[in-house]
Amino acid sequence: EYASTIEYQNFWRSLNQGIAQSGEFQRFGKNGKEVYVIGAYSIIKDSVGNPQKIFKLVTDITKLKKA
Repeated sequence: EYASTIEYQNFWRSLNQGIAQSGEFQRFGKNGKEVYVIGAYSIIKDSVGNPQKIFKLVTDITKLKKA
């Protein structure tokens, strides 16, 4: 359900437009379990500047957030 929210769609739309994202993010695992991460989503571009891949470097901070 979360993947269908405007917030989540806007997040990926920005990445697809080449706009990197960083900060704390709430995510949900395949089993529906709530997860919190901190990190960055960076854009890997081709030789003419078009976004090709997204590089994600995050750390799970779920235990910290729930403490």
